[in-house]
Amino acid sequence: MPDVLYLVNSISSTSIPVEIASAINEYTSSNVTVGVLMENSNNRLDPDVQEMELPIIFFGGSGNFDITPYRRLWDHLHDKKYDIIHPHHNFTGSIGRLIGRSHQLSVVNTEHNDIQHFSLPQRLVNTATFWLPQVNVYNSESTLSSLGPVERWLSKRNEVIYNGIDIERISKSKDHELPVDLPNKLLITNVGVMTEQKNQRNILRAARQMKQRSAADNVHFVIASSGPLEKELRDLSSQLGLSDLVTFTGYLPEREQIYSLLHQSDIFLTPSVYEGFCVAAVEAMGCGLPVVASDIDVFREVIGEHGIFVPHDDPNAIATQLIEISFEIDSERVQRMREKLRQRAISEYSLKETAFAYHELYTEIAK
Repeated sequence: MPDVLYLVNSISSTSIPVEIASAINEYTSSNVTVGVLMENSNNRLDPDVQEMELPIIFFGGSGNFDITPYRRLWDHLHDKKYDIIHPHHNFTGSIGRLIGRSHQLSVVNTEHNDIQHFSLPQRLVNTATFWLPQVNVYNSESTLSSLGPVERWLSKRNEVIYNGIDIERISKSKDHELPVDLPNKLLITNVGVMTEQKNQRNILRAARQMKQRSAADNVHFVIASSGPLEKELRDLSSQLGLSDLVTFTGYLPEREQIYSLLHQSDIFLTPSVYEGFCVAAVEAMGCGLPVVASDIDVFREVIGEHGIFVPHDDPNAIATQLIEISFEIDSERVQRMREKLRQRAISEYSLKETAFAYHELYTEIAK
């Protein structure tokens, strides 16, 4: 029964490490506590996180360069004994690796994104402590492939453990109430934090292309989430004359709301510049949606041969593909595509299997 301390920057219902931690505690004999470095209370915990009943410790940091949470983490590790410390984020994770090894703990590290897209400071900090974990875990073969020669040389052991989805929970959320009203049209949906990585500007530009080609009368775009670029994206939507064509849901604090939205949607669109895995795409697959995704290695790996792949930097090509599949949405070809994608999500990306894989790794390392 390994005792494991996860280290994350912040905590929300969309946090992949938090979902994995909850599954590990539910399905295995490992005990995971989540240490949140950059928040100081549970006053604003999402309802989903509260329902998980995870052991959570808030170390109360206010930013990457605030040393307070690291002092508190140091003291906490003197008082509470763990077998393994498991950091999940870049800068804070690097400090966590150092503190964990200083307390003679085993260290497991997970890389959740394409390392080639780290900033230079992120890359330097990450690389400097890459030799400390007993195992570096990657959420896809593509993330592992993004390692540079120095990281490969420093890493003691590399393992790929795919992220997973809770297909039973997804299936039960079909009729969950949404906080927004959506038109009775063909819905093209994107779920993702509003950042440069997720490339939602080109969703809006593709929507304008469809409108200019008179191919948008029966479609509606939904962008579900919030993030640093939310105001800019809302302003761009207005500037492009898309107010009647695009709905921004804002942040959805309950996973059931996201799943319900996906069930109501017809096409999932994810033109990300890069990804490590993209759970949202796999959740869409689990809902039986055709997926239009960037033509990048990780999407071809995760989504497989039944995905529809487009250049992420070409709104015209994205629009063309959306028009084509919109016209075919009820065809036998698209129905077969839906079923193949759903079966792939169920068979290849089970959250329970993800939990078991981490448990086996923890048990081996804690011996």
